[in-house]
Amino acid sequence: MLRGTYIDPDAGRVAFQKYAENWLRNQPLEATSRETIERRLRLHVYPVLGSKSLRQIDPSAIRGWLHGLSLASSNSQHSVFTNVSTVFSAAVDDGLVPKNPCKARSVRAPRLERRRAVPWDAVRVMAVREALPDSGAQSRRGDEGCTRGR
Repeated sequence: MLRGTYIDPDAGRVAFQKYAENWLRNQPLEATSRETIERRLRLHVYPVLGSKSLRQIDPSAIRGWLHGLSLASSNSQHSVFTNVSTVFSAAVDDGLVPKNPCKARSVRAPRLERRRAVPWDAVRVMAVREALPDSGAQSRRGDEGCTRGR
């Protein structure tokens, strides 16, 4: 209230899962993207944060959730964290909570692992090409299908 803004304390009583499901329903996403985000939230977020109200989830709760997050890669962890942060950003925009707990200085987002693509050598490319089924839609010549303006 010192900054001239007021957030109704009752506004943040909605459960994270209920708010996130409503948020996701209203996003202009492709079906596969929507399904991916829904699966991430259902498997990795709702079991821990889903029943808590938005206002109960503070930076400490986010740190605890992140500490217990067991996914195969830090890139997967980063994706789930980004989804949670995006939901909280929407809750801030909607006036339900004053701040996004994921953006607190004490919360460290999982790092993205930057991996360089290693191209296949010619022997492997030829082996894969030879293993493809022979159909009129596929070509065994390397220069077909890469032209512009068709």
